[in-house]
Amino acid sequence: MFDSRKIDSFFDGDKPFENMPMDGKAPMSKGLRFVKLGFPCLAALLLGLMVVVPSVKKSVDLQDRTTFPRKEELEKLHMEDTVFHFTDGNNRVSEVIAENIDETEPGSNKVKIMHPKGYITTANGKVNIVSESGFFNQKENILDLLNDVQVTANQNTLITTPSATYEFNRDYGYGNEAVRATGDWGTLDAEAFTYDKNQELLTLIGQNKLTSANGTLTAEQKTEIYRNENKIYAYGKATVLHDKTTLTADKIIGFFTADYKHELRRVEAYGNVVIKTDGKTARGQRGFYEAQSGKVELFGTAETGGKGGTVEVREKDNVLNAGKIEAYLSNGAVRELQRVNVYGNVRIKTSKGTARGDRGVYNPQKNIVELFDNVIIEQDGNFIKGTHAETDLNTSVSRIRSNKTSGGRISGTFYKKKGK
Repeated sequence: MFDSRKIDSFFDGDKPFENMPMDGKAPMSKGLRFVKLGFPCLAALLLGLMVVVPSVKKSVDLQDRTTFPRKEELEKLHMEDTVFHFTDGNNRVSEVIAENIDETEPGSNKVKIMHPKGYITTANGKVNIVSESGFFNQKENILDLLNDVQVTANQNTLITTPSATYEFNRDYGYGNEAVRATGDWGTLDAEAFTYDKNQELLTLIGQNKLTSANGTLTAEQKTEIYRNENKIYAYGKATVLHDKTTLTADKIIGFFTADYKHELRRVEAYGNVVIKTDGKTARGQRGFYEAQSGKVELFGTAETGGKGGTVEVREKDNVLNAGKIEAYLSNGAVRELQRVNVYGNVRIKTSKGTARGDRGVYNPQKNIVELFDNVIIEQDGNFIKGTHAETDLNTSVSRIRSNKTSGGRISGTFYKKKGK
């Protein structure tokens, strides 16, 4: 037992037990004595709680908001093993666990998080995330991940980038630094990216490159990947390289199968379309490719039918122009050119002359072009007209023939060269 009067004497600055009233009553109130005795006990209790509380897991629902210290308070929030839960507009729950969190400023609603890891739930499953550190803005529901951000998605896809931001209120993420992705499907590199969860749209910004079993796709402006619709849009000198064939255009759209293989089904190209293969170069303004049938179409203009513009095909000194080119590739791992049909104001120019017709057929094995209907062959100012002509691109020699079935005839106009 202790005598409270002795303690009172210490706080009053007096010597112990001196000048003490004989009636035994303390000169100070019980309330003041409680303050002097209670505060040290309360301080010891708070100190014990500070040791115990950080080791307890804390679950925080960001929709209800975490309670932070007021601005006038001197202490900043600190918690360990903190669990954050997020719910999007479709009631899908995402979770992030932080090793510890520290408020940046008292009452700022912004905390620094160390070693965050967790997942974001999408329509196609969960996307796992992890990084070295980051910041979370509780007021705006924005998560900034820093230092070696890693995202793991389906198909064993690993995405790495130095930093990334995700806005939970908008279900929208982005990163302004280089991003790289690898997986069973191939590899992907870009200068920056954005991700729209509502549309399942991943946009690669700046110079980007996508390499897969279907070939290599590059673009200088951006590439949009629509996961739910299994299609890709590439802008700005977009280029597809497959086997020995290169396709370049202002915009390229690729459609893929919905199964796990994601094989190429169809390619559309618009604006300044260039196709290079086997020493041949074809140019147009609009093109299509069907992977299953191996059919390729190239038009001279953006309008349907190819009227008013021309497609150009070059091979060495030989040039072919037409309103539309329709080509067919062989089946197999290496798709070779088998047959080409040309339509609309067909014109073949060689070192020995020019041949024209309404339509034609090109045989790549023999390197011969046949022209039909309203055929005209011109050489050194001389003209021959008929219904059917054949041009050998190997020798640059053209021959005109009559169509016996239709009763077509051959006619010509010839001029003497001066001096002969």
